[in-house]
Amino acid sequence: MRRERSLSRAFAPVAAFLALCLLATAAPGAARKTPVFTPEEQAFIKAHPVISFGDVTWEPLAVIKDGVYSGVFHDYYERIAQLTGLSFAFVPMGDNLDFQNVLDALREKRIDMIDGTGKIRQRGEYALFAGPFMRFPLAIAAREGLAAESVQALRGKRVAVARGSTAAEHLKEKHPDLPLVIVEDPREALAMVASGRADAMLDNLAVTAYVIREAGLKNVRIAGVADYVFDVYALVRDDWPLLASILEKAQDCLSLEERRIILEKWLAETAAARAAM
Repeated sequence: MRRERSLSRAFAPVAAFLALCLLATAAPGAARKTPVFTPEEQAFIKAHPVISFGDVTWEPLAVIKDGVYSGVFHDYYERIAQLTGLSFAFVPMGDNLDFQNVLDALREKRIDMIDGTGKIRQRGEYALFAGPFMRFPLAIAAREGLAAESVQALRGKRVAVARGSTAAEHLKEKHPDLPLVIVEDPREALAMVASGRADAMLDNLAVTAYVIREAGLKNVRIAGVADYVFDVYALVRDDWPLLASILEKAQDCLSLEERRIILEKWLAETAAARAAM
């Protein structure tokens, strides 16, 4: 019991900070209870009642175990489904780890959308952004004792990022002189930091904090944040602007309280699971 209280207290500041991040994405004033769709949008919903989407394991935002999809985004889109009448069908891809596979599937219109990702210029060449509906800092995780409070402090360091991730694309675009170690997913990047094969890694703060705690990486900490605000958007095929507008109207109907409850549910479950081990 003492250990559970200790872990929960240690996790509470991160959970509270992430919940505050939602303030920036909540619509001003009271959220509208139900979206009002145009005749064109209503016709689209009738013609396309099932929307296929892809993602990779990105815990706690996207959790994929034995082909079953859950997590923060899952709970969020359950509410979007209720508000729009749409159904969202998850399409597994390979080992569900390589995000580049998901981006390629959207580009080739093998799926209709990606549930949540960052806004990177290159993605706008083949997709539409709907949102943002959540906001997180881009976290820098490093081993204990390493100064890594900013991207500038990482010069000459080995920095691990997941292939196709927003963190990888941001660093390539804004910090091209920073050598990167490209790995399969954030969990592998953090394992490399823990074992000393990399000095630091970058990814969404919620994802990074979740994996550090879920994996029990005692020698890895959140050391700083990058010069990037990770706004989370739905990424929609570029020939379906009506889907993007439908999603944005539904997003505006979700209150800050609803978003906070969804996020804190998954963060609290992580702390409780670690405490029980």
